[in-house]
Amino acid sequence: YKSLGYCCDKTGDKSSAICFYETALETFLQHLSETDPTLSDIYNKLSDVYRSTGEYGKVLDFAIKALNIALANAQPDQSAIIASYSSIGQL
Repeated sequence: YKSLGYCCDKTGDKSSAICFYETALETFLQHLSETDPTLSDIYNKLSDVYRSTGEYGKVLDFAIKALNIALANAQPDQSAIIASYSSIGQL
């Protein structure tokens, strides 16, 4: 579902991208802990899609969720933290 969301986003079908990313998120939440780094990526992708639709409240919600997960899993490669701060900063 995550890959389908990405494809829809890149082709401009934002509503389908959101549906696929949300389905991927629901699926991952059933099988992973709420602080799994995989979720941070999906939250960032949802934040990006919602930014393009102008739903800035959702952008901030998803960016903060991604940031909290990235901070909980801080590792030498801080790209997830940078992506989350970038999403918040672009508001």
